[in-house]
Amino acid sequence: MVVKVLDLWWIRICVMLASVFVPTALLTFVVHGDDAGAVIQSSVYGLCVVVMIGIEVLRPYGSAVASGVVPTPISPRFVGLGVGWALASLIAIASVTYLLGGSVAATTVSVDVTSVSTVVLFAIGEEVLFRGTIFRALEERFSSSFAVLATSLPFALIHLLNPGASWMSAVNVFLAGLALGTSVALTRSLWMAISFHVFWNLGLALMFGLVSGLDLPLSVFVLDVSSIPEQLRFIITGPFGVEDGLLTSVLLFASVVIMQKMRVFDPVVQAARFMQKHSVTR
Repeated sequence: MVVKVLDLWWIRICVMLASVFVPTALLTFVVHGDDAGAVIQSSVYGLCVVVMIGIEVLRPYGSAVASGVVPTPISPRFVGLGVGWALASLIAIASVTYLLGGSVAATTVSVDVTSVSTVVLFAIGEEVLFRGTIFRALEERFSSSFAVLATSLPFALIHLLNPGASWMSAVNVFLAGLALGTSVALTRSLWMAISFHVFWNLGLALMFGLVSGLDLPLSVFVLDVSSIPEQLRFIITGPFGVEDGLLTSVLLFASVVIMQKMRVFDPVVQAARFMQKHSVTR
């Protein structure tokens, strides 16, 4: 089955947005309770993955691989790069915290399985929503640079709804969008962005407490900045967590610059997209 209208970039964006807003509106009538928001968002993000792959399969000359989320032989390499990127960033924050006089000390271990799965699913869902179908549609119609910028702005704005959000946290989330979008544009795959996002969020929860302003029941260490001079604490953290800190801004900006030097991409995804775009039977 082929749905020719899916060749139109704006139709694909509308389909993806509809798969987010329509189920969200319907589920608000049937899902209730303290965790209703998390349940609804988890369900919608799961649907986004299915819709994204479905769109690619149903497009003329399309294939699931072209989505960039179906694993290929090189995907583990991108997962490794994403994990390494996240760990290096977290270690840098911990190191500068110590240099400024603060500490990251062990605390009572609290690892809630439900919270872990929520963090993981939300990270994957956000990447699929912002760096999946919508990103690719904008990239095909305009350019990679436009797609990176256009998806980073709403990514930052939606996080303004989180507790403790500020202009600084918005800037940092925007920079995160730039970095994640750049990784997708360069690698043609979502796996580096997904693995970074997952391990960054888990690392924040387990090491530093807050994840985008949210205090989750996950902890192994605790960030203590009380020994750091008050006028310097903004370098590390704020009401939104370390994503409110100036150091995070520097690390994310550096990530974008460093990734410009990358010369690695997924040839399987690239081939699928090339065949789709340049099919001789078109």
